[in-house]
Amino acid sequence: MGRVSESELPGVGARFDFTTDNGEQLGVVVHRTGRRDVAFYDKDDPDACRAMVHLEEHEARDLAELLGGGRLSDEVARLRHQVAGITLDWLTVEPGSAWAGVTLRESEVRSETGVSIVAIIRDGEASPSPGPDDLFEVGATVFAVGMPDGLEVLSERLSS
Repeated sequence: MGRVSESELPGVGARFDFTTDNGEQLGVVVHRTGRRDVAFYDKDDPDACRAMVHLEEHEARDLAELLGGGRLSDEVARLRHQVAGITLDWLTVEPGSAWAGVTLRESEVRSETGVSIVAIIRDGEASPSPGPDDLFEVGATVFAVGMPDGLEVLSERLSS
């Protein structure tokens, strides 16, 4: 039987790590916004991620049904709604994003979404408290704080 461990990620949601009977490891980060990130770890180096899949809430439900439902579904829903108010999220600037190559100032991210950008991570290097002239670059990870609806708008802007 596989083993599951859980870690709370304050302001983000929860992380669930799963180890199969034959030693394969994967993890799921359940964001308070409903999004799920599924990580597949290298068997020889459990700190190295081989692949990452981002799922919206409805996609995660569909996949769970394909896998036979879940005894964890109620617990995940409880964690998602545990803390009202401010939410933290990590979002990737996707190819084709309307904001790719645009500065924070030009995007008017704060006035359009109500979200604050806490850091931008490029090639593994974090740029905390980015200024108005910092760019949204394809492939960068944006660490943002705001209300779930504002983070949803930001997610849409960074993905299309």
